Amino acid sequence: MKKGFNLSFKQLVIILTIIFFVISSESVNFLYITKNTEYMNNFLKTTDILITKDTYILANMITYFFVVINYVILALFTYIGRNKIKVGVVYKAVYFFIILFTLIYEIFLNKAIYINYVAIILQIVLMIYVINLKEKRS
Repeated sequence: MKKGFNLSFKQLVIILTIIFFVISSESVNFLYITKNTEYMNNFLKTTDILITKDTYILANMITYFFVVINYVILALFTYIGRNKIKVGVVYKAVYFFIILFTLIYEIFLNKAIYINYVAIILQIVLMIYVINLKEKRS
């Protein structure tokens, strides 16, 4: 019995397209959070810690980097390892847990969830698609 299968070109394109839209959605979200002065002033008023606007922007940029780097790594992992790595339980588990932890952050720790529904939906679609990958028969 086979342990796994290689991704077809169509599956690769679908995965990379969904990852592209997740990164784009996250970029728009963090741009909105960082540059919206009303949201920033509200955050600065409600925070007990005395921080400046520059610190607020830097913190959002660092958070953006750590959210987006997960998907960049997944995209590179998929593209580079397409013919070398077999899709099996480990491959699907890597995707599942990285996306799951990002979703947990987005839903429970991110204060601006109300403007990020598109990214959350796309992440769930990506997780479901990767978990349901099957070998394409020619």
